[in-house]
Amino acid sequence: MGKLGKLVGLIVAGVLSWGYQIVTGAPSGTYYRFGEDLKRYVASPVGVNLEVLPSHGSVENLKLMALDPEKRFGIVQQDVIEAVKRSTNPTIRLRGELVKLLLPLYLEEVHLIVRKGAPFQKFEDLKGRKFGIIKNSGSGLTTALLAKYVLGNSVAEMVPVPSLQQGLQFLKEGKIDWILLVCGQPCEKVQNLDPAQFKLLPFDGNRPYLSYQNVEISPASYPNLHLQKPIPTIGVRSLLIIRDSSDTQVASDVRKLAIQLYKVRRLLQQKGHPKWKEVRFQLFPIPGWRYYLPFKEGWEIGKEVSSTEGGEKCTPEKLLIGSCK
Repeated sequence: MGKLGKLVGLIVAGVLSWGYQIVTGAPSGTYYRFGEDLKRYVASPVGVNLEVLPSHGSVENLKLMALDPEKRFGIVQQDVIEAVKRSTNPTIRLRGELVKLLLPLYLEEVHLIVRKGAPFQKFEDLKGRKFGIIKNSGSGLTTALLAKYVLGNSVAEMVPVPSLQQGLQFLKEGKIDWILLVCGQPCEKVQNLDPAQFKLLPFDGNRPYLSYQNVEISPASYPNLHLQKPIPTIGVRSLLIIRDSSDTQVASDVRKLAIQLYKVRRLLQQKGHPKWKEVRFQLFPIPGWRYYLPFKEGWEIGKEVSSTEGGEKCTPEKLLIGSCK
Protein backbone atom coordinates (compact mmCIF):
# COMPACT_ATOMS: atom_id res chain seq x y z
CA MET A 1 0.00 0.00 0.00
CA GLY A 2 1.39 3.42 -0.98
CA LYS A 3 1.66 6.46 1.27
CA LEU A 4 -1.61 7.85 -0.09
CA GLY A 5 -3.40 4.58 0.64
CA LYS A 6 -2.06 4.52 4.19
CA LEU A 7 -3.14 8.12 4.69
CA VAL A 8 -6.64 7.35 3.44
CA GLY A 9 -6.75 4.31 5.74
CA LEU A 10 -5.76 6.41 8.75
CA ILE A 11 -8.38 9.02 7.92
CA VAL A 12 -11.10 6.38 7.50
CA ALA A 13 -10.06 4.69 10.75
CA GLY A 14 -10.21 8.02 12.52
CA VAL A 15 -13.67 8.75 11.19
CA LEU A 16 -14.94 5.29 12.10
CA SER A 17 -13.50 5.50 15.63
CA TRP A 18 -15.04 8.91 16.34
CA GLY A 19 -17.63 8.48 19.01
CA TYR A 20 -18.83 9.25 22.47
CA GLN A 21 -19.39 7.52 25.77
CA ILE A 22 -22.31 7.91 28.13
CA VAL A 23 -21.77 7.06 31.80
CA THR A 24 -24.84 5.57 33.43
CA GLY A 25 -25.18 3.21 36.40
CA ALA A 26 -25.32 -0.46 37.32
CA PRO A 27 -26.11 -2.80 34.38
CA SER A 28 -29.29 -3.87 36.15
CA GLY A 29 -30.41 -0.28 36.77
CA THR A 30 -32.58 2.27 34.98
CA TYR A 31 -29.73 4.61 34.01
CA TYR A 32 -27.95 1.87 32.08
CA ARG A 33 -31.17 0.82 30.36
CA PHE A 34 -31.79 4.44 29.37
CA GLY A 35 -28.28 4.59 27.94
CA GLU A 36 -28.94 1.48 25.86
CA ASP A 37 -32.24 2.95 24.61
CA LEU A 38 -30.49 6.18 23.62
CA LYS A 39 -27.88 4.20 21.72
CA ARG A 40 -30.40 1.98 19.93
CA TYR A 41 -33.17 4.44 19.07
CA VAL A 42 -31.39 7.80 18.98
CA ALA A 43 -27.65 7.60 18.29
CA SER A 44 -27.29 4.59 15.97
CA PRO A 45 -30.03 5.63 13.48
CA VAL A 46 -28.28 8.97 12.84
CA GLY A 47 -24.78 7.48 12.62
CA VAL A 48 -23.49 8.65 15.99
CA ASN A 49 -21.32 6.08 17.75
CA LEU A 50 -22.39 5.98 21.39
CA GLU A 51 -20.86 3.57 23.89
CA VAL A 52 -22.84 2.87 27.06
CA LEU A 53 -20.66 2.56 30.15
CA PRO A 54 -21.76 1.14 33.51
CA SER A 55 -20.77 2.96 36.68
CA HIS A 56 -21.54 3.30 40.37
CA GLY A 57 -23.95 6.14 39.63
CA SER A 58 -24.26 9.90 39.79
CA VAL A 59 -21.24 10.82 41.92
CA GLU A 60 -18.86 8.68 39.88
CA ASN A 61 -20.42 9.86 36.63
CA LEU A 62 -19.56 13.48 37.33
CA LYS A 63 -16.02 12.51 38.29
CA LEU A 64 -15.53 10.43 35.14
CA MET A 65 -16.91 13.17 32.91
CA ALA A 66 -14.53 15.70 34.46
CA LEU A 67 -11.50 13.48 34.01
CA ASP A 68 -12.15 12.22 30.49
CA PRO A 69 -13.62 14.35 27.65
CA GLU A 70 -14.58 11.18 25.75
CA LYS A 71 -17.16 10.56 28.45
CA ARG A 72 -19.25 13.31 26.93
CA PHE A 73 -22.70 12.31 28.18
CA GLY A 74 -24.07 11.20 31.53
CA ILE A 75 -27.23 10.60 33.54
CA VAL A 76 -27.09 12.14 37.00
CA GLN A 77 -29.35 12.98 39.92
CA GLN A 78 -30.18 16.66 40.12
CA ASP A 79 -29.51 16.88 43.86
CA VAL A 80 -26.04 15.37 43.38
CA ILE A 81 -24.98 17.98 40.84
CA GLU A 82 -26.40 20.84 42.89
CA ALA A 83 -24.56 19.61 45.98
CA VAL A 84 -21.34 19.31 43.96
CA LYS A 85 -21.77 22.90 42.71
CA ARG A 86 -22.00 24.09 46.32
CA SER A 87 -18.85 22.25 47.41
CA THR A 88 -16.06 24.25 49.06
CA ASN A 89 -13.56 21.98 47.30
CA PRO A 90 -12.74 23.67 43.96
CA THR A 91 -11.89 20.36 42.27
CA ILE A 92 -15.26 18.87 43.18
CA ARG A 93 -17.12 22.10 42.40
CA LEU A 94 -15.60 22.15 38.91
CA ARG A 95 -17.28 18.80 38.15
CA GLY A 96 -20.65 20.50 38.34
CA GLU A 97 -19.55 23.61 36.47
CA LEU A 98 -18.26 21.58 33.51
CA VAL A 99 -21.66 20.23 32.50
CA LYS A 100 -24.82 21.57 30.92
CA LEU A 101 -28.32 20.20 30.67
CA LEU A 102 -29.72 18.31 27.69
CA LEU A 103 -33.03 16.90 28.89
CA PRO A 104 -34.80 16.54 32.26
CA LEU A 105 -35.75 12.88 32.58
CA TYR A 106 -37.92 11.31 35.27
CA LEU A 107 -38.30 11.34 39.02
CA GLU A 108 -36.47 8.51 40.77
CA GLU A 109 -38.18 7.22 43.87
CA VAL A 110 -36.45 7.08 47.24
CA HIS A 111 -36.79 3.54 48.61
CA LEU A 112 -36.38 3.73 52.40
CA ILE A 113 -35.50 0.26 53.68
CA VAL A 114 -35.71 -0.97 57.29
CA ARG A 115 -35.92 -4.35 59.04
CA LYS A 116 -39.24 -6.14 58.77
CA GLY A 117 -39.90 -6.06 62.51
CA ALA A 118 -38.67 -2.50 63.09
CA PRO A 119 -41.05 -0.34 65.17
CA PHE A 120 -40.72 2.71 62.89
CA GLN A 121 -43.84 4.02 61.18
CA LYS A 122 -42.42 6.85 59.03
CA PHE A 123 -39.18 8.58 58.09
CA GLU A 124 -39.28 11.02 61.02
CA ASP A 125 -39.09 8.10 63.48
CA LEU A 126 -35.49 7.54 62.34
CA LYS A 127 -34.15 10.63 64.09
CA GLY A 128 -31.05 9.69 66.07
CA ARG A 129 -30.89 6.22 64.50
CA LYS A 130 -27.82 4.79 62.78
CA PHE A 131 -28.03 4.75 59.01
CA GLY A 132 -26.07 3.24 56.16
CA ILE A 133 -24.69 5.49 53.45
CA ILE A 134 -23.62 3.88 50.17
CA LYS A 135 -20.23 5.36 49.36
CA ASN A 136 -19.60 7.26 46.11
CA SER A 137 -23.23 7.07 45.04
CA GLY A 138 -26.15 9.38 44.42
CA SER A 139 -28.17 7.36 46.92
CA GLY A 140 -25.50 8.05 49.51
CA LEU A 141 -25.55 11.79 48.92
CA THR A 142 -29.36 11.91 49.11
CA THR A 143 -29.14 9.95 52.36
CA ALA A 144 -26.64 12.44 53.79
CA LEU A 145 -28.77 15.44 52.85
CA LEU A 146 -31.95 14.02 54.37
CA ALA A 147 -30.19 12.76 57.50
CA LYS A 148 -28.53 16.10 58.18
CA TYR A 149 -31.11 18.67 57.12
CA VAL A 150 -34.37 16.85 57.90
CA LEU A 151 -33.58 14.48 60.78
CA GLY A 152 -30.67 16.41 62.25
CA ASN A 153 -28.66 13.21 62.61
CA SER A 154 -24.97 13.52 63.38
CA VAL A 155 -21.96 12.11 61.56
CA ALA A 156 -21.55 9.67 64.45
CA GLU A 157 -24.77 7.94 63.38
CA MET A 158 -23.53 7.43 59.79
CA VAL A 159 -22.11 4.05 58.76
CA PRO A 160 -20.45 4.02 55.29
CA VAL A 161 -21.04 0.85 53.27
CA PRO A 162 -19.56 -0.09 49.86
CA SER A 163 -22.85 -1.36 48.43
CA LEU A 164 -26.54 -1.85 49.08
CA GLN A 165 -25.86 -5.55 49.64
CA GLN A 166 -23.50 -4.76 52.50
CA GLY A 167 -25.98 -2.25 53.86
CA LEU A 168 -28.74 -4.88 53.91
CA GLN A 169 -26.40 -7.23 55.77
CA PHE A 170 -25.76 -4.52 58.35
CA LEU A 171 -29.51 -4.03 58.67
CA LYS A 172 -30.00 -7.72 59.39
CA GLU A 173 -27.22 -7.63 61.98
CA GLY A 174 -28.63 -4.54 63.69
CA LYS A 175 -25.56 -2.41 62.96
CA ILE A 176 -27.77 0.18 61.25
CA ASP A 177 -31.49 0.97 61.40
CA TRP A 178 -32.11 2.26 57.89
CA ILE A 179 -30.69 2.70 54.44
CA LEU A 180 -32.14 4.21 51.31
CA LEU A 181 -31.78 3.55 47.62
CA VAL A 182 -32.62 6.08 44.91
CA CYS A 183 -33.80 4.30 41.77
CA GLY A 184 -36.67 4.45 39.32
CA GLN A 185 -39.45 2.01 40.08
CA PRO A 186 -39.64 -0.82 39.34
CA CYS A 187 -36.10 -1.23 40.63
CA GLU A 188 -34.53 -4.69 40.37
CA LYS A 189 -32.62 -4.38 43.65
CA VAL A 190 -35.86 -3.68 45.49
CA GLN A 191 -37.68 -6.42 43.58
CA ASN A 192 -35.10 -8.83 45.01
CA LEU A 193 -35.65 -7.83 48.66
CA ASP A 194 -36.72 -10.62 51.00
CA PRO A 195 -40.13 -9.60 52.44
CA ALA A 196 -39.48 -11.75 55.49
CA GLN A 197 -36.52 -9.54 56.41
CA PHE A 198 -37.13 -6.08 54.98
CA LYS A 199 -39.87 -3.54 54.39
CA LEU A 200 -40.23 -0.08 52.85
CA LEU A 201 -40.91 2.81 55.20
CA PRO A 202 -43.06 5.76 54.05
CA PHE A 203 -42.35 9.47 54.07
CA ASP A 204 -45.03 11.93 55.11
CA GLY A 205 -46.90 12.76 51.92
CA ASN A 206 -48.31 15.96 53.46
CA ARG A 207 -45.04 17.79 54.08
CA PRO A 208 -42.15 18.99 51.92
CA TYR A 209 -38.67 17.49 52.13
CA LEU A 210 -35.99 19.98 51.05
CA SER A 211 -36.37 20.46 47.26
CA TYR A 212 -37.66 16.93 46.57
CA GLN A 213 -41.11 16.18 45.19
CA ASN A 214 -43.74 14.03 46.85
CA VAL A 215 -44.43 10.84 44.88
CA GLU A 216 -45.64 7.28 45.57
CA ILE A 217 -44.31 3.76 45.22
CA SER A 218 -46.87 1.55 43.51
CA PRO A 219 -47.70 -1.93 44.87
CA ALA A 220 -47.53 -3.18 41.26
CA SER A 221 -43.83 -2.30 41.13
CA TYR A 222 -42.94 -4.74 43.92
CA PRO A 223 -45.23 -7.77 44.14
CA ASN A 224 -42.49 -9.45 46.21
CA LEU A 225 -43.18 -7.04 49.09
CA HIS A 226 -46.97 -7.62 49.09
CA LEU A 227 -47.76 -3.91 49.48
CA GLN A 228 -51.40 -3.27 50.36
CA LYS A 229 -51.43 0.35 49.14
CA PRO A 230 -49.12 2.95 47.58
CA ILE A 231 -46.28 4.12 49.81
CA PRO A 232 -45.70 7.88 50.04
CA THR A 233 -42.08 8.77 49.30
CA ILE A 234 -40.07 11.50 47.60
CA GLY A 235 -38.65 11.77 44.10
CA VAL A 236 -35.25 12.88 42.84
CA ARG A 237 -35.08 14.33 39.32
CA SER A 238 -32.65 12.59 36.97
CA LEU A 239 -31.03 14.62 34.19
CA LEU A 240 -29.38 13.84 30.87
CA ILE A 241 -26.29 16.04 30.78
CA ILE A 242 -23.29 16.80 28.57
CA ARG A 243 -19.75 17.90 29.27
CA ASP A 244 -19.74 21.39 27.78
CA SER A 245 -17.91 21.86 24.48
CA SER A 246 -17.44 24.46 21.75
CA ASP A 247 -16.15 21.84 19.30
CA THR A 248 -18.07 22.08 16.03
CA GLN A 249 -18.17 18.29 15.53
CA VAL A 250 -19.69 17.80 18.98
CA ALA A 251 -22.22 20.55 18.34
CA SER A 252 -23.22 19.02 15.00
CA ASP A 253 -23.62 15.54 16.45
CA VAL A 254 -25.63 16.79 19.40
CA ARG A 255 -28.01 18.64 17.07
CA LYS A 256 -28.58 15.38 15.19
CA LEU A 257 -29.18 13.54 18.43
CA ALA A 258 -31.68 16.16 19.61
CA ILE A 259 -33.61 16.00 16.32
CA GLN A 260 -33.79 12.22 16.47
CA LEU A 261 -34.65 12.14 20.17
CA TYR A 262 -37.63 14.40 19.61
CA LYS A 263 -38.77 12.34 16.63
CA VAL A 264 -38.62 8.98 18.45
CA ARG A 265 -39.93 10.11 21.83
CA ARG A 266 -43.14 8.09 21.42
CA LEU A 267 -41.19 5.04 20.27
CA LEU A 268 -39.05 5.25 23.40
CA GLN A 269 -42.18 5.30 25.52
CA GLN A 270 -43.55 2.27 23.66
CA LYS A 271 -40.45 0.09 23.39
CA GLY A 272 -37.90 1.50 25.83
CA HIS A 273 -37.66 1.26 29.60
CA PRO A 274 -41.04 1.88 31.32
CA LYS A 275 -39.66 5.05 32.92
CA TRP A 276 -39.63 6.77 29.50
CA LYS A 277 -43.39 7.07 29.93
CA GLU A 278 -42.71 9.54 32.75
CA VAL A 279 -40.37 11.77 30.74
CA ARG A 280 -42.13 15.00 29.74
CA PHE A 281 -39.89 15.61 26.69
CA GLN A 282 -39.91 19.34 27.41
CA LEU A 283 -36.95 21.66 27.97
CA PHE A 284 -38.58 23.30 30.95
CA PRO A 285 -36.54 25.73 33.08
CA ILE A 286 -34.68 24.39 36.09
CA PRO A 287 -33.26 27.07 38.41
CA GLY A 288 -29.48 27.29 38.22
CA TRP A 289 -29.26 25.31 34.99
CA ARG A 290 -28.38 26.23 31.40
CA TYR A 291 -29.26 24.06 28.43
CA TYR A 292 -26.56 23.16 25.90
CA LEU A 293 -27.39 25.48 23.00
CA PRO A 294 -26.79 23.02 20.09
CA PHE A 295 -29.20 20.59 21.76
CA LYS A 296 -31.87 23.30 22.08
CA GLU A 297 -31.37 24.17 18.42
CA GLY A 298 -31.72 20.53 17.39
CA TRP A 299 -34.77 20.12 19.61
CA GLU A 300 -36.56 22.97 17.83
CA ILE A 301 -35.55 21.48 14.47
CA GLY A 302 -36.98 18.16 15.63
CA LYS A 303 -40.29 19.86 16.32
CA GLU A 304 -40.28 21.37 12.83
CA VAL A 305 -39.42 18.03 11.24
CA SER A 306 -42.20 16.31 13.15
CA SER A 307 -44.73 18.93 12.08
CA THR A 308 -43.74 18.69 8.40
CA GLU A 309 -43.19 14.94 8.03
CA GLY A 310 -44.49 13.61 4.79
CA GLY A 311 -43.73 16.80 2.89
CA GLU A 312 -41.08 17.03 0.21
CA LYS A 313 -39.91 20.61 0.72
CA CYS A 314 -38.59 20.41 4.28
CA THR A 315 -35.99 17.85 5.37
CA PRO A 316 -33.77 17.65 8.47
CA GLU A 317 -30.78 18.50 6.28
CA LYS A 318 -32.44 21.64 4.94
CA LEU A 319 -33.56 22.68 8.38
CA LEU A 320 -30.01 22.31 9.70
CA ILE A 321 -28.69 24.79 7.13
CA GLY A 322 -31.71 27.05 7.40
CA SER A 323 -33.00 26.58 3.85
CA CYS A 324 -36.53 25.44 4.61
CA LYS A 325 -39.36 27.43 3.10
